[in-house]
Formats: sequence, C-alpha cells, structure tokens
Amino acid sequence: MLGDLFKQHKAGGIDLDVGAMIHLKNGEKTLIQALGNRFGSLTSAPYVCLRADDRTGQVSGGEWLDINGQQWSQIEEVFIFAFIYEGAPNWAQTDGVVTIHVPDQPPIETRLTEGTGNLPMCAIARLVNQQGSINVERINQYFKGHQEMDKALTGALAGNVVVSNSFDNIL
Repeated sequence: MLGDLFKQHKAGGIDLDVGAMIHLKNGEKTLIQALGNRFGSLTSAPYVCLRADDRTGQVSGGEWLDINGQQWSQIEEVFIFAFIYEGAPNWAQTDGVVTIHVPDQPPIETRLTEGTGNLPMCAIARLVNQQGSINVERINQYFKGHQEMDKALTGALAGNVVVSNSFDNIL
C-alpha cells in the first residue's frame, strides 16, 4: 500500500472535492472522483481509490485518495486535482490543503488558496512512475474544468519524461 495520499478541508458553503486522472501502463485511462460515483479500486485497475465524499465538511481528515503501492508497477502516472463542486469558485475561502504522502519522503503540502478569477478546477500534482520510483511534480494551475485541465497539461508536459494522452474520452 502506498498509503494515505490526500486530504482537504471544506469552508462554509463551498464543497471542495478531490480526484485523480490515472494512466496505466497498459494504456487504460480512468478518472477517480465522487462526481459520477467513480471511486476506483485498490484491488483491481486503476489501483487508486477515493475513500469517500465528504459533502458536509464535518470529517476531520477530509477526503483521501489511496494508491496500492504493490501495484505501482502497473501505473504510468496519476494527476491529482481538486475542484469546487458546490459554491462560488473562490479558492481563498476554501482553506483547502492537499498533503501527498510518499513512502520514505517527507509529506508534500500544498495550500489551495491562490486560484484567481472563477476557475473551479486545480491541477495539484502529477505522480510519475520512473522505473518503479515515485516522482512528484507540483503543478498548481487552475482551470475552467476537466477537459481544459487535460488539454493544457497534456500539451504543457510534452517535454517531460512521460507524456499522457488525452483523457477526453472518459470525461
């Protein structure tokens, strides 16, 4: 088990959700998020699971994504994102915090308070499988939605080690 990956907080009137776009080594792509009840699985592809949807903001630990570390060899990359599902897209009021826990590395924390304008989607980080190791790339860019985020990142990341194809067919 890779372990607990992710947590966030909810501010009054704003429902902040977390999710992931997963690209497996076999070419399969999938989306994990509460919207559409796409919670994933740890025991079968995509080996990533959203534990629950905290619609109330009352869960002290927030929302968590887990990755099955025993199946990391099956995963090419994981894009981690958050989006404002309900309420005005105002990141400064979310008090959202994303903490990525990778084995044998200190936690990586990102505060989701820097979004400008009315962009409800934030691409937070990309976990890349580099010969079995986990490489974490911070992104912290804000977008109008899933498709805009996907198009921007697949083009912007073309010079990096791993280039994902578009996730448009699963959105």
